[in-house]
Amino acid sequence: MIRKILAISAIALAAGCGAMGPSKLDPGATRAEVEKAMGKLTETMVRANGDTLLFFSRLPDGRAIYAATIGPDGKLRGELNQTLTRRNIAGIKVGTDAKEIRELLGPPYKSGRKNVPVGYESVPRDVWEYPWADGQELRLLWLQFTDGKLREKVEGHDMDADKSKTLN
Repeated sequence: MIRKILAISAIALAAGCGAMGPSKLDPGATRAEVEKAMGKLTETMVRANGDTLLFFSRLPDGRAIYAATIGPDGKLRGELNQTLTRRNIAGIKVGTDAKEIRELLGPPYKSGRKNVPVGYESVPRDVWEYPWADGQELRLLWLQFTDGKLREKVEGHDMDADKSKTLN
């Protein structure tokens, strides 16, 4: 039993959950309370309706990004959400604006301009990388953009992370 408790504690610590994790924040909490509970703020986005999205990344090892929606009144709307979910990733379609995807998933772990093979050519694209987890399975998501539109989505098992996990 003690081993089980220690294992759960270690997983929570590795995921970057501080003393107060997302489940401890109730709707109506102030922005200051959210930031204090969640730790370092990774990115802020303002929506057209006046809401502010706060992103708290736990990448790469925690494989999670939490999003909090703060209303114009400075209060948390709803609960904090983990953005890197099977449902969110499955819903991303080729042709979607990069801004919409950034609002859905939050900031990527890595991003940059790379030449990627398309057919028989090498084409320059903006590439975003998100390591994430589906239960105990470690996964990677790569998104490729040109002109602010998603051109290709590649999602699969993170073999390198699994290899290093089994070696330790």
